[in-house]
Amino acid sequence: MKIFHIIKAFFAHSGARFSKGRKVMAYDNECGNNPPTGVLQGSQKHLMSRWRVLKWIALNVAAGTLAAAAFPPLNWTWAVLAAPAILFLAVRNCSAWTAAAGGWLWGMGYALCSFFWLREINPVIPWLMMLVLGAYYIPVGWTA
Repeated sequence: MKIFHIIKAFFAHSGARFSKGRKVMAYDNECGNNPPTGVLQGSQKHLMSRWRVLKWIALNVAAGTLAAAAFPPLNWTWAVLAAPAILFLAVRNCSAWTAAAGGWLWGMGYALCSFFWLREINPVIPWLMMLVLGAYYIPVGWTA
């Protein structure tokens, strides 16, 4: 649960807000001019549910993992084009800070799967490498 609070604090600085429940925004049903469910208007576009944020995080990490699949032993050459395309699609409507976080998550997924063999030296090294080498992909997300 502590990792969720860290992620929440990070996204608090990027302008995204979390809602308490599964719905992004609760509208008054007595007004009569309710927008359709799931449509955010105007200044409400920055609202995100926790589930949507977790899916976004998982998508970026999975895209980085897919980029690592382009190298041996899998040799999925099509992944070289698909993985950055997924990153660019995931961060296309985000703020600059959120897009930078997407690039960092993408880089973490890539680094963890690319340097898994370092666990033979010390089991902690791949996890540390994931954090450090993931930071090299922050500009990729920032400029996307």
